[in-house]
Amino acid sequence: MNQPDMATKPLLLLVGSSSKTSREFILETVATRYRLWLLQPAEVTWEAPYVFASTIVDNTDTDALLAAGRTVAADHDVAGVFCYDEGLVARAAALSQALGLAGNTPEAIAACRDKHATRLALEIADVRQPQSIGVDSLAAALQAAGRIGYPVVVKAQV
Repeated sequence: MNQPDMATKPLLLLVGSSSKTSREFILETVATRYRLWLLQPAEVTWEAPYVFASTIVDNTDTDALLAAGRTVAADHDVAGVFCYDEGLVARAAALSQALGLAGNTPEAIAACRDKHATRLALEIADVRQPQSIGVDSLAAALQAAGRIGYPVVVKAQV
């Protein structure tokens, strides 16, 4: 497979990088087709072989992230925003939206991360799904399980 020349690769803004052990394989793969500009609160370390450039920014601060992304976009043609860190995906969506790029809205990301909101959206769209009942006690859980029927899956709400 022919690798694109670095100068012709589209530029993605990468919001956060996480740990080398669990994420290096992603950057290694994506970097074969894209130049990556890393936006994170620390210097580049293990990511160095895979990133084109970086900006040190508090990527948990949406305003700071938007300012950093706009600065990069003012001088470079940004093709997209890339994020695989669940805690940062809504901020990455806000950055994508602020730059006028295609992608999910922050509201869509929030709905996907909120199980109850996701279930309501699926219900409104008439998409079948397993029954789900929120409870706040063991007695209520047993009563709900009796209504649904066994087997049931119990998940703690955090």
